[in-house]
Parts: sequence; structure tokens; C-alpha cells
Amino acid sequence: HYGTSMPICGGRPHHQIRELTSMKIKEEIKVQLLKDEYIALQGVVDNFDSKALRVKSWSVTFSLVILTISVSQWSWGIALISTLAASCFWLLEGCWKTFQHAHYKRLQDIEYFFSGKKPDITPLQISSSFIHRVKGYSWRRIIAVSWQAHVALPHAAIVIISILIVITQLKIAEGVFQ
Repeated sequence: HYGTSMPICGGRPHHQIRELTSMKIKEEIKVQLLKDEYIALQGVVDNFDSKALRVKSWSVTFSLVILTISVSQWSWGIALISTLAASCFWLLEGCWKTFQHAHYKRLQDIEYFFSGKKPDITPLQISSSFIHRVKGYSWRRIIAVSWQAHVALPHAAIVIISILIVITQLKIAEGVFQ
């Protein structure tokens, strides 16, 4: 879509947006662009939430199906697959939530502009703001976000249940529980 005159921000074609950003933007246009940007960012944040719910549903469905097979086949190896799958889904959701958090600062900046706490802000900075925030993230940050309760559940519960089933099946195979 780049280079076309398809409407994007507030119905303005791309070439007008480029002209606006290359010159001093009039205050009323700036306000409208920031409103449009705020609404677009809210949509992005909401979209991340829907993706997180989808990841949770995949995790529960796939992992519990594998666990059911593991119990019916009495195979600790299959239960281990469930543990690994839930762990991967958990990490994936942690990544999504971390990326979602990268947009919160820009949302806050725009809110501060409208409340008068931040008088000067440049519109049309969603990508720049996101990239700036994500560059500072590390695996530690993703793991920290992954351990937040709203991210960890139900993945952590499935991992724990799967590990307990693996241990139980191994102990029974060794004759410990006979």
C-alpha cells in the first residue's frame, strides 16, 4: 500500500501525510492526527489481547488432548510433549504481551498531550516508538512478563500437571507405586 493514495490516517492519502510531517504541522491537524493515532494504537493493543486469548485456547486444547492420550496410552513421553507444548505456548504469549507493553508508553504520551502534561509531541510515531521500546527488551523482560499471573495461567498449571503425570508414570514404571 505504500506509495499509493489509499486513505490512512483520518482519510488522508499517504502523500499528504508525508507533506504534513515534512513541514510544521498546524495545531488542529496535529490534534486530529494524534487522536487518530491513539485510536489506532488502542486497536493494536486490543488485537494483542485477542491473540493472547487465542494462544491460551491453543495451549489448553493441544496440551490437554496430548495429556489425555498420554494417560490412555500410559506414556510418560507423550506427557512430556504436553509439558513442552504448554511451555512453548506460554513463552509465545509472554512475547506477545511484551510487544503489547511496548505500545503503552506511546499511548501514555498521547494521553499526557491531551491532558496538558506533555505540550509537545510529534504525531505519527507508532512504529518509531515501538522500535525504540522493543530494542531495550531482553529475554529477561519476556520471561518476567511471562510470569505475570494473567500471562502464566493456564500454561503454568498445564506444565505442572504434565510434569506430575510424567513423574507419576515414571515412578509407576519403576514399580515405586505398586
